[in-house]
Amino acid sequence: GQALGQVLVPAFAHRTDGGSLRSRGALLLVVGFAAASAVVFGLVALLAGWFLPIVYPAEGAAAVADLRYLMVAVWVFTVGLVPAALLLAAGHSRQVALASVAGFVVGAGLMAVLGPIAGVAGGTTGFLVGSAVNLVAVVGLGVRRR
Repeated sequence: GQALGQVLVPAFAHRTDGGSLRSRGALLLVVGFAAASAVVFGLVALLAGWFLPIVYPAEGAAAVADLRYLMVAVWVFTVGLVPAALLLAAGHSRQVALASVAGFVVGAGLMAVLGPIAGVAGGTTGFLVGSAVNLVAVVGLGVRRR
């Protein structure tokens, strides 16, 4: 995530649309990145049943479902980095920070509640929902920009 932000923010610094997702180029970038990364994360999830038991012979097979669920959550988190970078490059760091804090509070709260009940799946659910809150917030902010 950090590496992606360090590349995208300077790359977007020249944009004059205020971080808007209403422009065709920005929308294509976000949707294209989401689609391409879905393929990559999907391949990792698909191949998990093959490589996890090789890398972790004792417990790898048991972790396949957890890794697949985690890949969905990490994908949602990663997709949110692109509209956030557009907004950061346009100088909207406060709004991006507030979106991140909202996602963190919701996610951490769910992890605290669901972790003891559902274990890894509960923690992953918290991460997924918190990341989704952040994604929806930064996309909403980007769509509202002109």
